[in-house]
Amino acid sequence: MRRYFQLLIGTIASVGFIFLFARQLNFSEFQISDFRPSVTWLAVAVCLYSLGVLVRGLRWKMMLRNQLHITLRSSISLVVIGMAANNILPLRSGDIARAALLQQRYDSPFLETVGTIFVEKLLDALTLLFLLALILSFVPQEFAQFYALMAFLGVFGLIGLLLSMANGSINRILLGVLRLFPSRIQSIGAVWSGRLDLGLRSLSNPRRWLQAGVLSVLVWSLEAVSYFAVARSIGINSNPFDYGVVTAAANLAISVPSTAGGVGPFEFFAKESLGYLTDIPSIDIAFYAIFLHLLLLLPVGIVGLLLLWVQGLSIFQVVNKNAKK
Repeated sequence: MRRYFQLLIGTIASVGFIFLFARQLNFSEFQISDFRPSVTWLAVAVCLYSLGVLVRGLRWKMMLRNQLHITLRSSISLVVIGMAANNILPLRSGDIARAALLQQRYDSPFLETVGTIFVEKLLDALTLLFLLALILSFVPQEFAQFYALMAFLGVFGLIGLLLSMANGSINRILLGVLRLFPSRIQSIGAVWSGRLDLGLRSLSNPRRWLQAGVLSVLVWSLEAVSYFAVARSIGINSNPFDYGVVTAAANLAISVPSTAGGVGPFEFFAKESLGYLTDIPSIDIAFYAIFLHLLLLLPVGIVGLLLLWVQGLSIFQVVNKNAKK
């Protein structure tokens, strides 16, 4: 029942964003016969995005170091599977699938793994907000400085949250809340809270935090340049820095509950952000957003499913096994 409810919420959100994305667009203006993408630029985009995925795997391996030691190959494989699952399951359930699969392979504590993934997502959000704030600070568009200020406030808020997790403040708050419940619930909750806190404090010293931060910047810089390469492949020419804003806006947007792959929010915010910064025709930007998202979803989805197939598993099996525990 819960799964159907999640799917309903995601579908409503996606349909709403698709409506906003498509309104006032005249799709008859686009001629499919004019679509001749540059193979060279597409190859550059795929290589850059793939390199970013490898860096994601390296970052997660480092974050798991306090919990267990896995090979870089295994870390990359699990990251790709999680990304593929996010493209198939609603509400970004692929992150849960990644934690569940690590538990099944290595008998690692599930909540500790969820904690590391949560920190990973916060670092991503922090990096994207900083990228958004930095670029918008230098563009002449109306309200750009206001948007930059809001993004900088988000950066400071996330830094405060990360610092509170690093010193155990979050765990102390959870334990304080648990005192309001019966002793049996307190004992179970204390175990869960302790496991989660270990994952949240996966970066145990300033050097690890710095390494994770640098890798996060590298991940999203590579992805932003790959977005630029996709635009060049279909003949869209604009300032390369515009795609830092597109990357930040579109990927922050898909944290909104939506159907598999963030379909709807991604296209809408990619279109709106590039349209805000350029005078490129709306229909061209809309096609770019659709084409870009397809390139992001299909290859990693296929590779992730193949990796599971080799192991004789499916994403639904991984999630269901964990749900029964």
